[in-house]
Order: sequence, then structure tokens, then C-alpha cells
Amino acid sequence: MLQDDIVHESTERYSNNIEKNQEIINLINSDNPDTIVRGLLSLALNAHDGEFVQDLMFRYSQHKNEYIRGIAILCFGHIARIHREVNKKLIIPLINDALNDESKFVRGHAHSALDDIKMFCN
Repeated sequence: MLQDDIVHESTERYSNNIEKNQEIINLINSDNPDTIVRGLLSLALNAHDGEFVQDLMFRYSQHKNEYIRGIAILCFGHIARIHREVNKKLIIPLINDALNDESKFVRGHAHSALDDIKMFCN
């Protein structure tokens, strides 16, 4: 497969996921933290493409708002439970960082996500 084909396929897959999940994406793009959290949870629990969800959660796991950050971390556990697969090389370092987060909320969700990944992913 040529590099251009790979890029095109990736872009098309991303666009299709945005289109399929447009209502949820609108929630995530809100300025309201509670609405963003609802959107992240909804996407993690309902989207069919675990890799797409994981990539989105990766971005939000770095968010300045501790509740958004914590829920994004928690969603890695949901992804593991639902899809039985996560990119451990990408996710485990994030979760390890979250275990040392200044926020107790984030640390708690990091423990939950790590437990789910250990339980549901080989």
C-alpha cells in the first residue's frame, strides 16, 4: 500500500467516524465541561471503532479540566472492556502519569482504567 493510500484511508475512516457520531461529537465540542464529559462517555460506550475513540480520548486525557481529563482516562477502561483491545504502548504511559495526577478524581479513574485493561486485554 502506498503512503498516499494509507493517509487517504486514515482520513476517510476518521471522517466516517465523525459523521456516524456527529451528535456525540457536538457534545464533545461544547464549551460546557459537563456536556463534554457526557459526550466522552457516550462515545466510549457507543462508538464501534475503538481505535477512533482511543485517539480522541488520548487528546482529552491531557485536558486542563480534571473532570474531563479523568473521564477520558476512565474511558480507556471502557474501550478495553468493550473492544477487548487498546494500544498499550500509547495508553499505559498515560495511565501511569494519571496515577500521579494532582487530582484524586483522575488518580481514581486511572486505577479503574488500569484494572479494566488488565482484565480485558491480553
